[in-house]
Amino acid sequence: MTNLYINSEHCLNINQLEQYFHNLSEGSDIYLDLLDYAKSGDLTKWLKEHNENLLASKVNDVDNSIGDSEY
Repeated sequence: MTNLYINSEHCLNINQLEQYFHNLSEGSDIYLDLLDYAKSGDLTKWLKEHNENLLASKVNDVDNSIGDSEY
């Protein structure tokens, strides 16, 4: 099981993750946490574990289409 800790809080479900995106501002701790999870592939794994396969695929596609220099 993949665990996400965003802004020092354990993310337990998709609704909670969605709220982080609603309050997202570039450079914030939440933004940096999500970016790290996306880069490592953990965000995609977590989404798949929560049966969000379409969203996981889209996150993976974005991750594969940009280079490390753009992170």
